[in-house]
Amino acid sequence: MKQTYFDTLLQIIRGSDSGEITNTQTLIGNFINQLDFEKKTEDLDCYIFAAALSKQFDFENDTNINLYLQRFEVSQIILFNMLAKHFPLASIASHLANKILEQFIELHDEISILNIGIGTGRQELALINELELNGKSPKKLILFAVEPSDESLSQAKSNIQAAAAEKGIELVFHSFCTTAEEMTPETWDFISKSEYPLLVNAAFALHHIRELEDDFDTRNRVIQHIYDLNPLAVIMCEPHVNHNTSSLEERFQNCWRHFKAVFNIINQSELSHEGKTALKLFFRREIEDILGKPENIRTERHELGEKWVERLSLSGFSPVKLDILPDIPMPNGFSVRWNNGYLGLEYEKETLISILVQK
Repeated sequence: MKQTYFDTLLQIIRGSDSGEITNTQTLIGNFINQLDFEKKTEDLDCYIFAAALSKQFDFENDTNINLYLQRFEVSQIILFNMLAKHFPLASIASHLANKILEQFIELHDEISILNIGIGTGRQELALINELELNGKSPKKLILFAVEPSDESLSQAKSNIQAAAAEKGIELVFHSFCTTAEEMTPETWDFISKSEYPLLVNAAFALHHIRELEDDFDTRNRVIQHIYDLNPLAVIMCEPHVNHNTSSLEERFQNCWRHFKAVFNIINQSELSHEGKTALKLFFRREIEDILGKPENIRTERHELGEKWVERLSLSGFSPVKLDILPDIPMPNGFSVRWNNGYLGLEYEKETLISILVQK
């Protein structure tokens, strides 16, 4: 994306501090009107940022632009298939996390796993398949599944039960339809009484933790609850970028750098122009949350790997430096590097995901 576009938007943000909202709206409108989405890929990329910022300043986007972009919207199932096949970032992170989980699971015939933010169970299904493929399946698995979506939780339970039965694994599935910060003391106590060694897996979940109405840092409190479970290890995957700041200017700079790399991955894929646009519009919702929503309702509050290491250490955790890094195929441009207590998943030397292993 053009540096001049970045500079222009940054100046608009800085100028907005003057409080003249009408002037800011005019500048945003003029910027958007100069973009040529149909002919220039980078103009569409920049529009996504400008449109997100426009929500911050109550600017109404051109209806014709919205109609143009609607042409590229696809069904959720098609979108997820496109993400799985043509956007390897999240799948590589999940594969790496599963390889690490496997190193702990293979030492036990019976194992418990607390999964925070299980979704529909995609990662767990892949883990069960990999364990069986490598001859490391446990005899018994106790799964504590935390997920705020009842529909996703039900789907995860059904899918994982079927997979475990097929592989001959005795499965006990405990469902908790809630968020990590709203888990009750009784729930934490119930999990702590599991009779088998416990692993904790949290993939792209803890950055959604919102602050509750008290004087404590809610993320640190959840991590303390996890530590009190005395797990074998906690394995986390998180976007490696700081969006947990009230400074719009800082969020914009961090967001631009992070998603510039994300859009480069999409641009280098074999997808058609329509497919690439559809994937970028998928990430538009995330960028809108980061740049466009009021501070008190934002949910995409990502933090750097170093910050998560700091939070974990406050509760008593220490990094586990793996003797052997997980060996998985890497597409061109991707690499893994050990950084200050976490694994950094990089694309063209830009760290995009932090993978933490702590005990």
